[in-house]
Amino acid sequence: MTTETAASYRMLEQIHDTRRAIRLALEPTFRSSVATAAEPLAASDRIYATGSGTSMHAAQFARYAFWMLAGIEVTPVSTSDLLAVPPLRVPHSPLLVFSQSGMSKATVEAAAGAASDRGLVTSIVSVDDTPLTRVAASTLVVPGGRDTALAKTKSFTTTMVAVVLLALE
Repeated sequence: MTTETAASYRMLEQIHDTRRAIRLALEPTFRSSVATAAEPLAASDRIYATGSGTSMHAAQFARYAFWMLAGIEVTPVSTSDLLAVPPLRVPHSPLLVFSQSGMSKATVEAAAGAASDRGLVTSIVSVDDTPLTRVAASTLVVPGGRDTALAKTKSFTTTMVAVVLLALE
């Protein structure tokens, strides 16, 4: 099998596995995890959200989901801006940190800085026990596990489901 064929197969495999991952996200076990992750967010009228690349799109989606479903303002801030402009580290405002791998150096550094400032950091990841999950006060691991294809279709989709469920809590 050529590299191109193998990559195409992995992508197709991940697309088909997305349905299973979404079903897992709707099961009571995951909903319980969502409720736990939502606790630090409940008393807030403003939440910050960050990520890099595709994960920043998740942060931007959170802005609309939380506003439309819960009336809570979410301000998306890129990890590079969060690192460069310390005033964006607002005390007592929770930070949602999106990362599929939990390994991005800039994302981990931004989360660690926010954790030292306010301690209210919740990571939303596809894989548990990563540098990001170790600096976050709480973590929500989306169902489906690590994507094996270059495109992160499954983890992005299950992250969107998790965001909606968080907003509904």
